[in-house]
Amino acid sequence: MCKGQFQSKNPEAFEHLKTKLVVQCDNCSKKILRMPSELKNTKHSFCGHSCKAEFQSKKER
Repeated sequence: MCKGQFQSKNPEAFEHLKTKLVVQCDNCSKKILRMPSELKNTKHSFCGHSCKAEFQSKKER
């Protein structure tokens, strides 16, 4: 059975993959989507590398 057939017969098996949370970038406050597992072990969320770098440079001052 291929993945597509399995998904059509068992849609609940992949529901956990659709769960994303809306959070704000800690630097620019832009709304971003993150998986709960991505938020588990981190204090901050960023929309990109440039926002993370800018945040870290402000923190060092």
